[in-house]
Amino acid sequence: MPSSPLKAARLLARTVRLTREALHRRLPPRTRSRRRAVRPMRRVPRQPRRMASRAARLRRRAEPCPRSLARATPVRPACRVRRRRGRARLRVRAPHRAAHPMRRVRRRRGRRLLRALRRVRRARPIRRRAGLPQASCFCSGRFPRAVRTRIRKRTPMLYDMHCHLDFSDAGPAIARSMAGRAAAFSATVDPRGFERARAAFADLPHVRVGLGLHPWQASSSDFAAQVDAAVVRIPACAFVGEVGLDFSPRRLETREAQMRAFDRVADALVGEGPAFPCGIVSIHAVRAVDEVADAFERRGATARSRFERPASAGGRVLVLHSFAGTSDQLHRAVEAGFLFSVGPRMLATKRGRAYVRAVPADRLLLETDMPSHEGDPFSADAWAEALERSLSALAEARGADPAALRDALCATSARILGIDGV
Repeated sequence: MPSSPLKAARLLARTVRLTREALHRRLPPRTRSRRRAVRPMRRVPRQPRRMASRAARLRRRAEPCPRSLARATPVRPACRVRRRRGRARLRVRAPHRAAHPMRRVRRRRGRRLLRALRRVRRARPIRRRAGLPQASCFCSGRFPRAVRTRIRKRTPMLYDMHCHLDFSDAGPAIARSMAGRAAAFSATVDPRGFERARAAFADLPHVRVGLGLHPWQASSSDFAAQVDAAVVRIPACAFVGEVGLDFSPRRLETREAQMRAFDRVADALVGEGPAFPCGIVSIHAVRAVDEVADAFERRGATARSRFERPASAGGRVLVLHSFAGTSDQLHRAVEAGFLFSVGPRMLATKRGRAYVRAVPADRLLLETDMPSHEGDPFSADAWAEALERSLSALAEARGADPAALRDALCATSARILGIDGV
């Protein structure tokens, strides 16, 4: 112990100094600065607002405001509001306190929208109105700004550009049941069948019947009379089919008769007379694509390149039904302006799928060729399924969007047949 207070004070000061120096040497470099520590702000608890009595609040609201008195607003006495829901409450109106004009507008608008929302929720769905398949009203959000109506887009109907509805006794009934879902070009095989089909489908505006002279008829005994009847009627018919040539081994014996008949048909198609605004010639060409192309090329009905107008005879576009030629013949037909109707039979083969990829999209049409022979089973469901299957296979082969391809096919087919598909 130090003997005097002075020595004790000096010893204490020295001890403090040495302790500070030791601590200063041990601290890391970044903490050596003598910065003032930031004290956290102390949160002061919010004082609860003193609620005035009900009488004081009503008295304060009833007292006129000096600013509103300057506007010379008429003062109306307080009135009791009718009880709507819950406890009856006294509501004092202060007309001398003029509210913002937009506040009133928003209040009225909100009430109208709420009433409309309640009506819509209670309303029954709208169906089959104005020719629409289905329509429904809906509101988005709790307080919508407008009551909107959503209408489902109608799917365009498909077009069968080569079928034989006259081969089935139920053909007219099936076609009538498919109204709005499918339109068709029904090809016949001889003039007598054309007259019967035209009478059977006369009341169906979505079905076009073609005057036909099938090359298989060349083996019949009255083929010459059929050719004469067809040549007389062709100039007045916008829709012709099925005509053409078939040089398969089973039909080679009638080759010359087919050539003579087809030359007369081609002359009647491109003869003098006004051109039709719409029309089609559906051509059957089996191992005879070059002969068919030569016949129309000699008569100036084909195009000189694929970039010109499609090949036509008297305003009727030339369509090769279920093309099965070679790749060179396909290239020639595309350059000549022919259109191609494709169906399940063509799309089932690897070569057929390669052909549809090489043909421009505006030169393609759908077909089913149903029913293939007289007496074959035929129904509306089978017909619709074949059309959808052909569309799906065509879209898959081309790598295209089915919806966009459907729209393109419908636009081309509707223009050819003169049928509105919307």
